[in-house]
Amino acid sequence: MLHDFSKDMFDIIIQGGQSNAEGCGIGPVDKPFESRHEILMMENDFTIMTAREKVWGNDAVGNFAFSFTDRYINDGRLKNGRKLLILLAAVGGTSFHAKRWGLQETLCLSGITTI
Repeated sequence: MLHDFSKDMFDIIIQGGQSNAEGCGIGPVDKPFESRHEILMMENDFTIMTAREKVWGNDAVGNFAFSFTDRYINDGRLKNGRKLLILLAAVGGTSFHAKRWGLQETLCLSGITTI
């Protein structure tokens, strides 16, 4: 049975940007991210799951959002009873020069409406 998140309270991190935010990098990571039940991520298909590093073959795909989540929690910003949700809203192959990321442009609006 799927978890009903409608009553959960979240702090939200939006991971938006271009391909470097979408894939971040493939290869060994210095310190693997340790999944925690209070850190979740929403995939582009709106699936919510426990945050975890993706794997490509035998290598982890690094995700810079995890360093933000660690710092956020270690600094005491995540209050009791709340969860941290990372929204994956990056879109590879989109240059800022094409002006698709402006405040009223398609990619910015798409990221905002995901929330």
